[in-house]
Amino acid sequence: MCRLSGVSATVQAGRLPLSRPLRQAFPEEAVRLAATGGEDYELLFVAPAAVLHQLRSYLDVSLTVIGETAADGEHGVHLLDESGQEIALENAGWDHLRRA
Repeated sequence: MCRLSGVSATVQAGRLPLSRPLRQAFPEEAVRLAATGGEDYELLFVAPAAVLHQLRSYLDVSLTVIGETAADGEHGVHLLDESGQEIALENAGWDHLRRA
């Protein structure tokens, strides 16, 4: 998403909507599994803050802001812990936008 949109993303690990069963079964690995897995997922989209505010008033679903994007030419994704340190993750999961 970032590469094709020409932006980078910063994701706050503490904001990821992790299910209770995931946290209970894998307390030390829950963030890594949520960030790199593909079995338990939520829809991801990017929108300006004003649009998110409008959507919250129209939709009967919760929206969770997990980070922000920046047009800095980097095109990468950075997952940060509570102290702002980057969490290194291996490339994993399914790449829906990968060209065959």
